[in-house]
Amino acid sequence: MNTQRQITQGISLITAVKNRAESLRQALASWICFDEISEIIIVDWNSDVSLQPLVETFSDRRIRLFTVTEQPQWILSQAYNLAARLASHTRILKADADIKVLPGFFSRHMLLPGTFFCGNWRLRRNDNELHLNGVTFLWREDFFRVNGYNEFIKVYGWDDSDLYERLQEFKLIRKDLDPDTLYHIPHSGRVKFQNKPDYFRCIPDEEFTSLATLINRHLARTAGKWGTDRKMATFEVLDDGWNSGSYRKTGEEPCVISPESLKTSETVALRERLQQIGQGFDEKALESVNRDDLLSIYQAYLAVGSNPEIRKQFIRRFNSGEDIENIAQQ
Repeated sequence: MNTQRQITQGISLITAVKNRAESLRQALASWICFDEISEIIIVDWNSDVSLQPLVETFSDRRIRLFTVTEQPQWILSQAYNLAARLASHTRILKADADIKVLPGFFSRHMLLPGTFFCGNWRLRRNDNELHLNGVTFLWREDFFRVNGYNEFIKVYGWDDSDLYERLQEFKLIRKDLDPDTLYHIPHSGRVKFQNKPDYFRCIPDEEFTSLATLINRHLARTAGKWGTDRKMATFEVLDDGWNSGSYRKTGEEPCVISPESLKTSETVALRERLQQIGQGFDEKALESVNRDDLLSIYQAYLAVGSNPEIRKQFIRRFNSGEDIENIAQQ
């Protein structure tokens, strides 16, 4: 894949998508209103139906669509790293395909050298604004200075926060995006196209996103540290053009987490998640339990429902040292 593009002054909005055509349609309608945006890079990560007809309805030559074939599972890190490599301007606005950019965005976010803007979930005024956390406005040079997104992260969660931490490690100043200039289009099935492990299948998707974020956070700080020495996924060109093209991933996965490291991260995440959702779990008692028993306790605790008295009873039984198999079966 030839990623040597002439970089010129301007703003590249990059997005990546798999089977989110309606959200993309609404988002695109907001993006093309901005003269400040020089190009819109869309990486279609093997959607079931081609996005080409949708793109053509906008008749906007700034929109460039690139399709990656043979990818049944959504991998955000690889999709966005490819999108950034295809961008040809000095600044990058990364926005998911379910994000509208609203009037006033660029006048309120003057991107100066040594700074970057990003969403901040702590500033949310409602649950929907949690999903603005992944929007990023930064210099293309800074994105590649930290080697883009961490490709050890292959399921939902922590990919954006990991990028922000590494940008700050390079002494870049983080600034919060104004939530009044963005809108997340609500939708369901957030992890529908991701590789959810079989042992987490019974966990509701919304709960899995919280657990997966904790797993990825631990991985990114231990076995899955990302830096300039790491290699991104490679792609071969099937059809190459300036405004459209198609690619296929080649070679072996360059970033693979060992089963042992994954198990360790899951253990840490399960303990942390149990303490988050079940206030009162004894920390030392949780530390004495192995990963498989933690998973059993976690699944059983989710199954007892939201009744506070039943939950308190469950926690008391665990803290008292009652047999885990007995607790999980009741």
